[in-house]
Parts: sequence; structure tokens; C-alpha cells
Amino acid sequence: MVRDFPEDSRARERLAALYLGSGQLDEAWQLAREALLRDPRSIGANKVMIQVATRRNQLDLAKLIALRTAKLDPADPQLPFLAGDLSSREDDDAGAEAQYRKALALDPHYLPARSALLRAR
Repeated sequence: MVRDFPEDSRARERLAALYLGSGQLDEAWQLAREALLRDPRSIGANKVMIQVATRRNQLDLAKLIALRTAKLDPADPQLPFLAGDLSSREDDDAGAEAQYRKALALDPHYLPARSALLRAR
């Protein structure tokens, strides 16, 4: 797909998510960047970059990307959830809980935020 449609950002975004799932962080980062070059408003590519930066323990970079992405789609519950994970990694339990609750306010059925709240108690 990437070779056949060189200007398609969605293919790169989805391929980046697959690489992230398999633990190939460098390839995921590169494909997410390529997707953003083709579509700067790509929410999926930004989510991949947040998760890659978090796994690499680059929390400041991950927070910066999360803040920028939250402005692109304020109704996506995964974005506050990822911000909550960042706060949790920085030992800010109150901030993490607030972000998880924000994710649940956006979508009451968002299970990752529910389970994160249950683990925090």
C-alpha cells in the first residue's frame, strides 16, 4: 500500500500502529512521521508517536505531542487516557486520575480508562 500510494497518510498511520504493536519502535516512529508529513492533522500518527515516546521514556516529548493532539480532536477519549498514563509514569496519581475521569466523561464506555481507575484504587 505504501509503495502503491505514496501520498496516502492513512496507510502509513496504520502500518505505524502495527509496528508499535509488534514492539518495533523505530519503524513505528518513522512511519508516523511520514504520515504526519502527508497529513499534519493525523490523529492516529500522533497517538503512535505519543506511545513510542512513552515507551522510550521521553515523557516530556510525549506530553508535548499529547497536548498538540488534544487540540486536534478534543472529543477522543484515548488522548486523555494517554495523558493519564504519562501522569501515572511521573508518579502524579491525582493528575492521572483526573485524566482517566476526563476520558470517561468523553466516553463512559471507554474500558481502558475504567480499568486504570480501578487499578489506581
